[in-house]
Amino acid sequence: MNELISLDSRIGVDISKARTYKEVVDLANINFSLDIKNIKDEDGYEIPDFFSVRREDTKETLGIVKSKYRPVPIDSMLEPFHEMVEKYDATYETAGVIGNGKKVFVIAKMPHTITVSDRKGDILSNRIVCLIANDGTKRNAYFTIAQRICCLNQFSLMAISASRSNEQVTHVKNWNKLLQQAQNSFQLSIDMFNEFGITARALESQHFGEDQMRSLLNRIFPDPKEKKKRKTARLINRREKVFDLYQNGTGNVGSTKWDAFNAVTEYLDHYNNTTRLKSANEVVSRAAAERRLSSSLLGGWDDKIKKETLKFLLHCESM
Repeated sequence: MNELISLDSRIGVDISKARTYKEVVDLANINFSLDIKNIKDEDGYEIPDFFSVRREDTKETLGIVKSKYRPVPIDSMLEPFHEMVEKYDATYETAGVIGNGKKVFVIAKMPHTITVSDRKGDILSNRIVCLIANDGTKRNAYFTIAQRICCLNQFSLMAISASRSNEQVTHVKNWNKLLQQAQNSFQLSIDMFNEFGITARALESQHFGEDQMRSLLNRIFPDPKEKKKRKTARLINRREKVFDLYQNGTGNVGSTKWDAFNAVTEYLDHYNNTTRLKSANEVVSRAAAERRLSSSLLGGWDDKIKKETLKFLLHCESM
């Protein structure tokens, strides 16, 4: 059995002793600034409307952006996040970088939890996230993660809450105005955690049989268009592993929609493509962990599968 470790703790550092946002910056070693540089072609001519975003300390290019892009200083995102941490009596947990600074994350734990069932550890904790994207691929954002304590499965509420509460900060000229809107709307993302708790209890109350679980697995892990033996065998193994987690996963008993949802989530967070994650090569292992975190919590393939699973479970009938 895999050791169940939260995704962020694999690549982040412990910042639980931080009492100010500047201490967070120092502990996580994220005290770098960004600059924007012109891009030149092979003949030395500037390419119009495209620029590179670089770290000022290492001069490493983090991404290519267009002329409207404006970098948002890390401190400008962390200072209001710290105000939220203090206001809601949260405690800092982890912080780290992805891709040498392409993205920066800071996570704090809220004091409020939700008990889903009487199973041991079937409790949801509320974690708030500050995401700073420095590579031009995403907007900066504040959002919420629901974490099941018994197995450390995590589900990002970003896609729902950010669109509802204007929590995203676009890298444009008036980013500071958008930042204020995001800060003012943060309470709505916390409300999303409470709504998810209601959803979790509803899923736990509805029976979900083995045939339904097989149907779900065929839906979220469909047969490949080209049926090659290797791909087919891998797909079958994936489905069988998730089915086993539905019955025997941490905190699961194989009888409800909540079991089905957590089987999928546990597989994606802790079991999927673990070969590189366990590599003795630290560079390979860290790169795999960074991809896993991005995919699961920042809108990647894993996050998409989790949300598709939830949507299916919410709309299918119990049997």
